[in-house]
Amino acid sequence: MEVFLYGGGWGIGAVLAGLGVDRMGLGIGVAVIIGIAAVLGALIPLAVDTPQLIPQPKGLVVILSFIVLLGGVPLVDIAGKQRDDAKTARNEPRQKGG
Repeated sequence: MEVFLYGGGWGIGAVLAGLGVDRMGLGIGVAVIIGIAAVLGALIPLAVDTPQLIPQPKGLVVILSFIVLLGGVPLVDIAGKQRDDAKTARNEPRQKGG
């Protein structure tokens, strides 16, 4: 049963990653998706397997990187919207999903 849950999670993640790339564009989408995957791939095992390491410097660095990532995602979104607005002002075609 556990295998099916992980497989379902993998499938949902793949679909959502594809939708994210479609909405944001390949460059920004892949950067954000890889960043989220890297941070969560470090944060979840840290919290589940070795929660005693969280208050130590290693754990605090992981948590700090997660906070930086969460702060960076809205900035990337704003930059993408500004890029699309600039293209619209120059009558260039907008990026798909924008």
